[in-house]
Amino acid sequence: MNAPPSHTTDIISDEEKNINLFLERKFPEWKDDKSMIFYMSNFKKTRQLNVNDWDSRFSFWRNILLSIISEYYKNTILIVTIRQLKQYMSRRKKSDEGIVETTLGWQTVIQEMIHQGELISIEEFKNVYDTNNNQGIGSWLIGVATTWFFGRTSALSNAAGANTALNNSKIPEDNKYIVMKPLKEITMNFIKNAHKNKVSDLDLYFAPSELREREFPNYDFTQIDLLLRYMHCEESAFVVEIANSKKGVVCFEESSMKKEVLNNIPHYTQKFIGIIQLKEMSHLLDKEVKSLQMKVDSLVSEAKKCLTFQRKEDAKWILKKKKLVSNILEKRNQARHNIFELLTSTENATSDIEVLKSLQVGATSLKQYTTELNTMNVEESIENIADTMSEYQEIKHIIDSGFDQINQIQGLQFDEEELSRELEKLAVEPSASAQIQKPSKVSSSASSSQESSTEVVFPTVDDIPTESFSVLEWEKQHTTNSEIKEFCALKLKMLTLKKKMNKLKGEELATKLQQKVAQFEKKQQEFKLNGNSKALKHVETYLSLLREEIESISTEQVEEKQPVLL
Repeated sequence: MNAPPSHTTDIISDEEKNINLFLERKFPEWKDDKSMIFYMSNFKKTRQLNVNDWDSRFSFWRNILLSIISEYYKNTILIVTIRQLKQYMSRRKKSDEGIVETTLGWQTVIQEMIHQGELISIEEFKNVYDTNNNQGIGSWLIGVATTWFFGRTSALSNAAGANTALNNSKIPEDNKYIVMKPLKEITMNFIKNAHKNKVSDLDLYFAPSELREREFPNYDFTQIDLLLRYMHCEESAFVVEIANSKKGVVCFEESSMKKEVLNNIPHYTQKFIGIIQLKEMSHLLDKEVKSLQMKVDSLVSEAKKCLTFQRKEDAKWILKKKKLVSNILEKRNQARHNIFELLTSTENATSDIEVLKSLQVGATSLKQYTTELNTMNVEESIENIADTMSEYQEIKHIIDSGFDQINQIQGLQFDEEELSRELEKLAVEPSASAQIQKPSKVSSSASSSQESSTEVVFPTVDDIPTESFSVLEWEKQHTTNSEIKEFCALKLKMLTLKKKMNKLKGEELATKLQQKVAQFEKKQQEFKLNGNSKALKHVETYLSLLREEIESISTEQVEEKQPVLL
């Protein structure tokens, strides 16, 4: 096995140290000389000789390169040279850090990444992503695959085709390539953020200065041009050139909108150029206004200093300069206001167009429904409905009269006038409670308090815990109050239905019942103090039932959590 090419150097830059630490954290093999022997060795002559060996070695180095560019440099690098890629595939031996080794297969790794479209030369990229033909990577890869299949030579050497190892080929290490992974991520995030931060449709139009200063401040003109080319051909965006090679971009919320633009490019291009030029001028005016305002403030400050030192003539001259600058500032502010009004009017016009389109669609739909209604016999339909309702009323009358006859036979017929008279009689009679004699004034205070305590009614409907199956069932069976009996029966049905629908959770139910226990414990103390023995007994029954139900729920939860043994 050939040893990997190496050179000796004791000088380690901070950049190299940081990259090495990054790779050791992400790839454990990187810090182990024995594990790295496999990856530092060369590829087989062709992939077919050992597919797994080839793929694992290529995957490792591909991940190394993309991790350094995308994660370590955080996508700030779009263009790399062959020399840089080779350097990223070199490491210092742990046994002797003065020795730097480069993997024998570095040429093959780069060739495969070029073949798969992960590395593209700048010239080829510009041919593929041409804003005039909207071709994109799909058709380019088909062309590459076809020409390679029929014997296209590699971009790195004269070796034919991919999946063939390159050994000791002379490669121009200054050749530059675009790394597609970070480029794709940057454009995707840009369009995603544009949609996320959109307040109005004009927020999807980006002027050249906005792109350069706000959206892509870490990239130069060449890199921004590459990003815009890719966006135009592969994403839901359209790039327009306004003047002096300055380019703006329009993002679309749906891909169908871009297709519509591509079908009528001249019309939409003029519209896009107009809006982007206005936004560009607005952005430039904003910068100029800030600069002029700072100049005015500076001149005012300078004039004050002159007055401090009794230099009135100098202060006057500075104020003249300040007045001139203020006049220019006023004009720029007016221009900025005019451009803002134009942009607002454009936005309103765009909204009006969308509203009119919606109205046209609505009018067309309404016309279709009206036409359909005209074909139907509306009057005949109304008559049929009236006849059907009349027949229904007749049938209902027959059914009602039949029930009246059945009630008469069974002796269940009621005289409404007689019932009314009986109700009036009941209203006049004094209530039974009023006929009870009041206790004697001579009674002792103890007896009067005992009688007042017996007047406490427990339970009322409000006192019954509607969350408890056991209390509701017990009350339903033992109460003599028909209202409470019906109430408990209804609440039991509702609780049973909730349980069937799995809407009763054990923990929540136990918590509610525990709260009820606390409430009834307070009532228990209250009835003890008042000497209300009947209500006290009733409360104690409730407490016993509630505690048993809480314990039952806890037992069921423990059993559910235990594993089932097969």
